Amino acid sequence: MIGITGVTGNIGSYVADLVDKKGIASVHLARSPERAKVYASAEIRKIVYANTPEVVEALKGIDTLLMVSAREIQSVSRSTRSF
Repeated sequence: MIGITGVTGNIGSYVADLVDKKGIASVHLARSPERAKVYASAEIRKIVYANTPEVVEALKGIDTLLMVSAREIQSVSRSTRSF
C-alpha cells in the first residue's frame, strides 16, 4: 500500500492524481483531511508531522511512503510541470 503525504498541496495532490490515474490504491495523509480530494481508490487519514500514537496508527498498513513536502513556487503552474 502506498501512502502519500501533502495531498492538499500542489505537488502532493498532483502525485495523488497520478497514482489514482494508474489505478493504484493508496492512503492519502493530510493535516486537514476535509480539504483532500476524494478518490474511490484512496483512503484519507489525518496525520500531523509528529511522533505520536495517532501518527503510528495512521501509518499502519502502508508499505511505501511518498513524503511530499515542498514550498510552493508561484511561477510554476500545474499545467506546465511534467513528472
